[in-house]
Amino acid sequence: MKPTESMSAPTQMARAERPAEPQPARLPSGKRSTAPSAGGQTTFRKLFWWRMHHVASVGFRLLTRRWQAAILVLFMVSPKLMPLAQQLEILGSPVLRLTEPGAPATTLGVWLLMLSLAASWCALQAGLLSGGPAWAYLRTLPLPRHLTRRVDLAVLAVADLPLLLPFFAAQYTLHHEAGHARLAATLVLAAQLPLVQLLGLQRSRALLPLLAAQALALLAVALGLGSGWLALLLLAASAAALWLPDAVRQRRPRTPLPPPAWLRMGAQRAPRANLLRLDLRFLLAPAQLLRQLGLLTATGLPVLLCWLLPRLGVQAVVVHYMLLMLLVPLLFALAGRAFDLRQLHAPMAALHASQGISPRATMQVGLLVLQLLGLLALLPLTLALLYSLGAARALWLLPAGLLALLVLAALNYRGDQGMFIPKVLIAVAASGGLMFALL
Repeated sequence: MKPTESMSAPTQMARAERPAEPQPARLPSGKRSTAPSAGGQTTFRKLFWWRMHHVASVGFRLLTRRWQAAILVLFMVSPKLMPLAQQLEILGSPVLRLTEPGAPATTLGVWLLMLSLAASWCALQAGLLSGGPAWAYLRTLPLPRHLTRRVDLAVLAVADLPLLLPFFAAQYTLHHEAGHARLAATLVLAAQLPLVQLLGLQRSRALLPLLAAQALALLAVALGLGSGWLALLLLAASAAALWLPDAVRQRRPRTPLPPPAWLRMGAQRAPRANLLRLDLRFLLAPAQLLRQLGLLTATGLPVLLCWLLPRLGVQAVVVHYMLLMLLVPLLFALAGRAFDLRQLHAPMAALHASQGISPRATMQVGLLVLQLLGLLALLPLTLALLYSLGAARALWLLPAGLLALLVLAALNYRGDQGMFIPKVLIAVAASGGLMFALL
């Protein structure tokens, strides 16, 4: 007996009268259409909240490990230390500078600073924003391109809320103005940060044309064209970058260059000398430098701020205090490399023991390497403070910073359990002591 014969007549009639389920429209080539629909909006909401759940779970674990740092940051921006209206005015001044005529070099410098902070912020949260292995698998499925880009942009916009605070402060300042051109320009400028991050993460070839269009639009405003044209030009450039077909740069295999002579290891050298060269080659490798965008930003930021802040009308004393406050994140970024070195040598403990290198000697060599890197990283901050202060006493920053780095790195070699408060106190004491001695 066939399966259809065992069914009752009403069941067969009901199945025959049931309307066919709507199938997604297909193009002549056989691909599914990407036209927006109610189902597409539902899929976007599901994917977005699924990604946000991943961000919340990973970010909550990070916040749980670093709750002391979050409390310290909230205390530093407390309205009790400075009136809230004054904080908003200072916070929004760089964005206001972008939307008014002025010196083109200053305008481009402010925008370059914002893009650098956005790139560093994105690099610090790479694991949090990636969506994990599940999202990597989902990207292999035939999902519409515009859908995945909308989800990525929405997640980046939520993750960039701390970076968007200057734009919100500028909106608060511009709220009482008659014209709406600057308000629209600030909104469009705020949307550029997640868009640049998205194109950078995807290694898209549309990134460089978009950056060039942003520079041209900001130059036009600096020369007096008007904020309304800035919004229109950036909207057109953003639309072109989003709707152009994907053209991703593929990474070509490259033959690694041989290390320089002073970094080459050999059997004729002492074991500790080879160990020192191994640590330097590991920390100076291009892959490691790309992972440490936060350290590179903290190293170059003092020079940019020393040149930019006086042009924005910030008082010299405030510039001095801000430069010395940058010592704290720079020390933490440098001392954090001790964890990388400890992880590098952990599988080689037996090999080091066979060569007569004790764990204490490994730590001493690592501390020496970090002191050498600290000397290079603290030099831009020292020169910026020397230029801003105009006195030779600014050179005291080098020995004080290197001493604090030595203590912090030694604590990191011992472990990270229960050491956060002592490390914060050491870094703050170094920065505060220099403020008291130099200013």
